[in-house]
Amino acid sequence: MAAFALFVIGPQAKATVITFDDLVGSGSLASYAGLTWTNTSYYDTVQSPYTPHSGTQRVYNTDRVSPIVFQFGGDVYFDGAWFSGFNPDVSFELYNNGSLVSTSGSVSTSDTPAFLASGYGGLVDEVRVIASDYLQNGFHDYYTMDDVTYHAVPEPAFYQLGALLALGGLGALRLRKRA
Repeated sequence: MAAFALFVIGPQAKATVITFDDLVGSGSLASYAGLTWTNTSYYDTVQSPYTPHSGTQRVYNTDRVSPIVFQFGGDVYFDGAWFSGFNPDVSFELYNNGSLVSTSGSVSTSDTPAFLASGYGGLVDEVRVIASDYLQNGFHDYYTMDDVTYHAVPEPAFYQLGALLALGGLGALRLRKRA
């Protein structure tokens, strides 16, 4: 019976981590790793305090007056990302179907990468990275982001199949008790 319950609940989806490490040199991101990116560039030059969390590549804000925005093209559970940089605090604005659904806490950047968790367990399809220096001087600047982590939403058919199997198991138990 417990096995059926676990099957109906389903396994946790495996985390997807976008490391940017397959990119070479520097350039702009528009579409990468199945996501749409706005105001985002990448580079691999060693430069303190913009330390990557893994590998050498990381991303930064291209135009400075608008936040980094990335869209998943569907609903996901967004975990967070790693940040480093020259002093701004960064936070996330999380959106689903064009509506702001949550705002994360913030993390202060330095030359040691720090993980910023989304702090939200619901579905999102867009994330905006907000830098505190924008509030002070009108720029989203002086930070880099690395290792963006999220979980895909399990397919509904998986749950329907699990429910049918669980009901079948319950029916078999009922028939067995009658006999």
